[in-house]
Amino acid sequence: MRARVQQAIDELGYRPNLTARHLRKGRTGIIALAVPEFGNPYFAELAGEVVDAAARHDYTVLVDHTSSSARRSCWSARDSAPTSSTASSSAPSTWRRRT
Repeated sequence: MRARVQQAIDELGYRPNLTARHLRKGRTGIIALAVPEFGNPYFAELAGEVVDAAARHDYTVLVDHTSSSARRSCWSARDSAPTSSTASSSAPSTWRRRT
C-alpha cells in the first residue's frame, strides 16, 4: 500500500502545504528575534547562534534590526503571549509592539 501511495505522490508531483500543516499543528515554526545592531559583534554572534539553534529544531528565525530604537525593541509581553484564539495564527501577527 505504501509503495502505491508513494508512486502517486511521485507521479502527481505532490508537495505538502506547509501553511496548512502549521495551522493543523497550531504552530508556525517561526521565532522572531529583534536585535539593536548587526554591526556589534555581540548581537551578530547572538543572532547567528539563535538561527543555528533554531535550525537544529526545524524552526525559522525572523530577525528584525531595531536600529537601537527603544520604541521598536520594546515588546509587550502581555500582548505577545499566544492565546488559544491566536495559537493557529502566524507568529508575527500575535506579537504586538507597545505604542
